Amino acid sequence: MKNFFILLLTCLSITSFAQREYWQQRVDYAMDIKFNATNHRFTGNQKLIYSNNSPDTLTKVYYHLYFNAFQPGSMMDVRSRNLPDPDRRVMDRISKLKEDEIGFQHITSLKQDGKALT
Repeated sequence: MKNFFILLLTCLSITSFAQREYWQQRVDYAMDIKFNATNHRFTGNQKLIYSNNSPDTLTKVYYHLYFNAFQPGSMMDVRSRNLPDPDRRVMDRISKLKEDEIGFQHITSLKQDGKALT
């Protein structure tokens, strides 16, 4: 029995050394934003540098456009109106937004390594 525990301990210690090294993704960004108080609008540019430190090759990177959810007919609008137990702060409010209340983000260009992406 003692030999079994020694063998088990040896196997566990070997597998713990065989694991991949810890890694973490890195994102650096700079933003130049202008605010138009009359129109209640922000315009600007963002430079984002994403460093893949994982051992895997990434084929997709997702960029969440949060403010696009606050438009009538958006996935968030439809979902908030169809929940069995809706959040009273949202419910059908998005579908009733006026034109000047609708939030959005409009991306005019996207590049990778200086080359335009489509």
